[in-house]
Amino acid sequence: MIALVYVALIFAILLPYSIFVGAYEKRVNISLVMSELRNVSLKLSETSPEKEKKLRLLKTRYKRLRGALNKFMIINMVMIWIGVFTALVIARSAVLYISRWLGVNPLPPSPIDLPGISLNGYLNDLFLFLAAVVAYQPLHTKLSGMYKMRRSEDSSY
Repeated sequence: MIALVYVALIFAILLPYSIFVGAYEKRVNISLVMSELRNVSLKLSETSPEKEKKLRLLKTRYKRLRGALNKFMIINMVMIWIGVFTALVIARSAVLYISRWLGVNPLPPSPIDLPGISLNGYLNDLFLFLAAVVAYQPLHTKLSGMYKMRRSEDSSY
């Protein structure tokens, strides 16, 4: 039961960060930025070097679009790391408090006695944390809008 509380807390703590990134993605409209970036890239490759003004405008537009894409990726990465560190601290503290309140052991018993997974017959909470974060990844991809990048990448081939 304490393992379920731990995993539920991790999901609940990570959720607002994914929603924040998703709101930023809706504001930036990443799929539109990526398609426009692809179009500008094609125009840049087709434009002759003699047309300096058009080439300069296209390069400026390309840099601006690339900057918007880089900013989205950095915001996503920073939000993921802030969420992971916050979840690590708060979930562990909350589990210790809840287990004291309920009078149960804060470490869940391990179903398998493998090194790294279990420690003295109890489940390693860091392993449980990493498993919860990996299980949360598809939900983050959906909520944050990162799936749009993969979808637009696949359509270009």
